[in-house]
Amino acid sequence: MQDKKLIEEIVENIVKTLKKAGFRVEILTYPQNQRSIDITGARDDLRIVIKTVIDARSVSNVEVKDLERARHAYKTSSLIVAEKHGKNELEPDVIYKRMNINVIRCDTLEQVLLKDEKLYVYKSHGVYSVRISPEKFRKRRMELGYSLGEAADLIGVTRKAVYDYEHKRTSISIETALKIAEIFGEDVLEPLEILRPEVTRTMEDTPTNKFEEELHRIAKECGHRFYRFMRTPVDFALSSNNNVVSITLKTRNTRAYRLKVRESERLSRIIDSKHIIIENRDDVRKLKERLDSNK
Repeated sequence: MQDKKLIEEIVENIVKTLKKAGFRVEILTYPQNQRSIDITGARDDLRIVIKTVIDARSVSNVEVKDLERARHAYKTSSLIVAEKHGKNELEPDVIYKRMNINVIRCDTLEQVLLKDEKLYVYKSHGVYSVRISPEKFRKRRMELGYSLGEAADLIGVTRKAVYDYEHKRTSISIETALKIAEIFGEDVLEPLEILRPEVTRTMEDTPTNKFEEELHRIAKECGHRFYRFMRTPVDFALSSNNNVVSITLKTRNTRAYRLKVRESERLSRIIDSKHIIIENRDDVRKLKERLDSNK
């Protein structure tokens, strides 16, 4: 009961923060248990979906995968907002990683949205790291007149390390980052983005049965990618660069199904997706016409 009350407080604080930052917000309650998305919001061209928990370790891999699917299908920022990781409290102004999803504290989200604070430190596999901006580092080194070797000696790293700083996105320790900031200025460090995260690869699901194979075939014919959701009101999403169609499968007309449809529509409205209900194979065949008309 205490955990439930704390979760409700976290959700309430997130919603307040999002609304203060100008987002339209919806709270999702379907499915009732083990939900992948608790909050969704939109502001201008920004879309965000959030999973709220007390312990970040309690988020299952299935839920993390749904968050990643949302990031690719709907071009959202997908976040886990938590208070701790196991027995350890999450630290403020630090981004934690759960697979490819960012995990932050509620007050850190508030600092980013309402005070435009920059985040530089992330923790992955128990290691704190900071990134260097290759272009800014090289420009600053040249402005100061240091050779690669001289810069390496000042920082206390190899010449190759300095070369890497200037030619690829490199992660460094906090200690090295502090020394670089002292010599070259904080501007050469790269702030981390949680509202417009970088997507380095395109994710897509593989069909697992005949029905999904038909959906997948239609999606491909219409230039869309196929995504299967496990614990959200939406069952599937077919996504292209220009539009997204969210699909809810028709089941028995129960109270749970009506809630599912209602929340699928709310989710689709916030993230600017077309929403359709599929009841039978005739609906599947008509889907191609819907996708073609949206091109």
